[in-house]
Amino acid sequence: PYSALQSSPRILITCRFEIVTYLRILHCVTTIYSNLFTISIVFITFSAFKASVGDVLHNAVCWQSPRAHGQHQILQASAGAMGSSETMYGESEFVKEMGLFREAAQRFGRAEITRKEYKGISGRYGSYAQKGDCCMLRLRIPGGALSKENLEFIAGCVEEHHIDMVHLTTCQSVQLHNLELQTACDIAESAFARGIHTLGGGGDYPRNITASPLTGVEPGVHGDVLPYAKAAESYLMGIFGRTSLPRKMKIGFSDSNRNAAHATFRDLGFVCDSGGTFDVYIAGGLGKDPRMGLKAAQGIDPGDVLYHIRAMTGVFETHGDRSDRSRARTRYMQDSLGKERLLRAYREHLEEAKAAGGLGISTEASSECKAG
Repeated sequence: PYSALQSSPRILITCRFEIVTYLRILHCVTTIYSNLFTISIVFITFSAFKASVGDVLHNAVCWQSPRAHGQHQILQASAGAMGSSETMYGESEFVKEMGLFREAAQRFGRAEITRKEYKGISGRYGSYAQKGDCCMLRLRIPGGALSKENLEFIAGCVEEHHIDMVHLTTCQSVQLHNLELQTACDIAESAFARGIHTLGGGGDYPRNITASPLTGVEPGVHGDVLPYAKAAESYLMGIFGRTSLPRKMKIGFSDSNRNAAHATFRDLGFVCDSGGTFDVYIAGGLGKDPRMGLKAAQGIDPGDVLYHIRAMTGVFETHGDRSDRSRARTRYMQDSLGKERLLRAYREHLEEAKAAGGLGISTEASSECKAG
């Protein structure tokens, strides 16, 4: 019930029964309403986005045709020349990763390594052991934009493997629970073949990129941030395994000052302003000892977001606390470095990134005018 959801600090859907039916209904919605190519998985703090799941779906499928309101401009973003070392994780690299994942799962299943040791390995692949002999697997869904094809894939996994718990998370990923260890490996491989990554779903890596719900579709927002979220995800998967972060790093994009994606409380956040440029916030975070991020830049060209990601990654690698994991998140750098020193370090890394070049994002406006 809507009233029950309102009283909860977060929207959290845990589907224990009729999971396949639920997913198949969503798949039918995205198929019938072909005007909307993706459904946004947006389960975020209610104080920022007070709408029931039903409201989200209603707003999505009842979005009126751009033909009735003129051309709807959607920014198509693509990363510039990043170099061969910073392209999306290739199949050969992934095969090696899956070999290590399967080996660790087998060793854990034979009780050759402890649960803690397995966690130190499996988190890299987006999987953690649960109580008993089962585990969970986290699928990265950048910006929470789940295509009907990928939705059908997830529903198929639920059917094939008799999955009894699917969790749509606050960070817009999809978690499959109560899996056999080798089943998690099988699904991770199948997901990769469909462009869905699990790498970096856990462990000390950049996590799934979040974005405002219905960005580019909902009226009254300042811009469509989803293309930039996807470009950021592509960049992060390109440098996967080539960074050494003290802990996880979360990045978010908000399409207006409503800040539905909580970008001001991320390790790195981008908030679109009324002019279509981005304000940049760093070293924020919720959870224990929450901090609002520091405004590190204002009115930046959206095409420069990857430079800012590289800068924040560099700052975190250089100045993050590696001696105490409980204080190894970026928000604690506000204390360890001091705000002014942290901002200065960030800007120095940003200058270095821009001097190196090759991370610009090109955009072009395209028209979408389907009758709906």
